[in-house]
Amino acid sequence: MNRFRYLAVLITSGLISSISGIHAQSLEPRAYSNAPVGLNFVLAGYQNSSGALLFDPSLPITDTKATVDLGLLGYVRTLDVAGNLSKFGIILPYASLSASGFIDGNFRTRDTNGLGDPTLYFSYKFYGAPALSM
Repeated sequence: MNRFRYLAVLITSGLISSISGIHAQSLEPRAYSNAPVGLNFVLAGYQNSSGALLFDPSLPITDTKATVDLGLLGYVRTLDVAGNLSKFGIILPYASLSASGFIDGNFRTRDTNGLGDPTLYFSYKFYGAPALSM
């Protein structure tokens, strides 16, 4: 089993080192905590933002306001990969935007809504997180 683990680490590090455009990270709560294998999580969230929009003063856009509502649904499952804990997840966002303001002295409004880009992810804990049973 140790050979498989070392092979998985070698392949993963090779894939990661071949990607040159990675410049950000996303931290989730309890990202480094261990959990039993086979757990299923259902996620739901909502966010509301409203206020003025700022544009370059040289643009003919004034007195703008916007309201954004964002909801999301997600699913995460814990797995056992090579004896260590891993997680697979998907997040599906849905957003609604309502904006208004003056463009060249004419009042304009814009209302739009729809699905955002879904997020799929897989995480694997290389060290210190053995796969636990219930």
